[in-house]
Amino acid sequence: MRQRDGRTDFIAALGCALAAAPIACFLLLQPAARAERVGVHYGLGAAPGGHLTGDLARKLDTDGHVGGRFYLGLRRPGIGVELSLAGTDATVRGADADISTFALAIEARPSIGLTHWLHLYVHGGPSYTWLGATAHPLGQFSGFGLVYGTGFELSLDHRLPSDWLFGISLWIDQSRQHLDLSSGRGELDGTIDLTLVGMGFSFGG
Repeated sequence: MRQRDGRTDFIAALGCALAAAPIACFLLLQPAARAERVGVHYGLGAAPGGHLTGDLARKLDTDGHVGGRFYLGLRRPGIGVELSLAGTDATVRGADADISTFALAIEARPSIGLTHWLHLYVHGGPSYTWLGATAHPLGQFSGFGLVYGTGFELSLDHRLPSDWLFGISLWIDQSRQHLDLSSGRGELDGTIDLTLVGMGFSFGG
C-alpha cells in the first residue's frame, strides 16, 4: 500500500508543472509564432455532476450535484497553454457527507479554425488531484492524474481604440480526468467525465 506525505505530493506536483511548462513555452515562442500576438484568456464553465468510473463510482454519487472548470492561460492562433482547475461535487455513498473533487492541471491547447468565429480545440496535461471540502476521511486522499478533452468555441473579437484586442466566447467542452489517489487509508482510482458549457474572455496587445 502506498503512503505519501504532503511534502512528497508537493514536490511531485511541482515536477509535473516544470515538465509541462517548457513544452508549452517552446510552442508559443517558435519563430513563426513571434509575429503573432499572444493574448491572455480566462473562462469558467459548469456541468451537471460528473460521470464517475472505478473506485470513485463505488464511493461517490454525483446525482443532483454540479461540476465546473476554470482556466487561465496564454494563446496565439493555433496553440495555447492553460492552468485549469476542474472537478465535481458529490455525496459519499452510505454516509451523510458531501465532498468535492479537484484537479489542478497544466494543459496544452492546440486549436483549428473551422470558420472565422468557430474553433475546434483539444486540451490535455498532467494534473494534481485531491478530494476536499469535507471532514470525511475521503478528504485525505490526493494524488496525480491526467486531464484531457475537446470542444468547440464560438468567439468574437473587437480591437479597441487603444489597439488592445478584447474577446468574448461561448464554448462547450467534453473533458475527462484520470485520478490515482492515495492516503494512509488506501488507494482510489477512476475517471470523471464532465460535459461543460461556459464563457471565456480574452485580451492582448
